[in-house]
Amino acid sequence: MFGLAVTTGERIVAARAARPFRTLADFADRVRPTLPELESLVFAGALDFTGRTRPSLLLEARVGASPLRRSRPALRAPALVSPDGADLAPEPVSPVAAPDLPEFDPAERVRGECRVTGLWFSAHPLEVFVETGLRGTVSAAQVPAHAGQRIALAGLPCAWRRVETRSGGMMLFLTLADRSGLAECAFFPDAFHRYAREARARIVRVEGRVDETLDAVTLVVERAAALA
Repeated sequence: MFGLAVTTGERIVAARAARPFRTLADFADRVRPTLPELESLVFAGALDFTGRTRPSLLLEARVGASPLRRSRPALRAPALVSPDGADLAPEPVSPVAAPDLPEFDPAERVRGECRVTGLWFSAHPLEVFVETGLRGTVSAAQVPAHAGQRIALAGLPCAWRRVETRSGGMMLFLTLADRSGLAECAFFPDAFHRYAREARARIVRVEGRVDETLDAVTLVVERAAALA
C-alpha cells in the first residue's frame, strides 16, 4: 500500500498475531501508525472490520486516535502484564466519541481505494465511474471474435509501450482491462498524435478495427475518448 512504512506493516502483523484487533483505538494503540498511514488504511478498507463507516473512522482517527497515541507509552508497564504474558491493560478507547457518519458512496470508496493501493475492492471502476460511454461496446474477452470488424471497447489502461516507427513517428501500444480480461490496442502515429491525452485517462473508450496477424489480436484505434 502506498505510504505505509515497512516497520508499520511489521507491527501490524506482529500485533495481529498476538490477538485480533477490535477497534480503531485498539489498532492505533498497538500499532502506533502515523495519522497519514491510519487514514490510508481507512481508505483502503483495512479497518472495515470495526463495523464503522469509513467517514466515521476517519473522523475518529483525526480527532481521537492521534491524541490517544501521544498520551500512551509505547511499552506497557510490567504491572499490566500477567505472569503468563497476557495483557491486563484496559481496552483502549478514543478520548473523543466520534459520531456515526453515512458511508461514502461506491464511487468515493473505489476512488479512495485506488488512491492508496492502486487497486479497488468495493466495486469495479467501470461500474461506478462511467454513467455513459459503455453503450455499444464489446468486452475485452469478445475482441478476438470480431477479427476484421470495427468495434468499440472501454477499459482501464494498465500497460503502455511507445515505439518509434521507421519513418520516425511514434505509435503507442496500450493494454486496456475490463471485467472480462485484457485487450491490446495500437495507436498508429496519426491516432497517437491526436489522442495521446485521451489514452492517459483513467478509463478510455476506443473505436477501431480488430486486426489478427500471426495469432496476435490487436484493436487498431481510430478514435479514442476519455470516460473518467
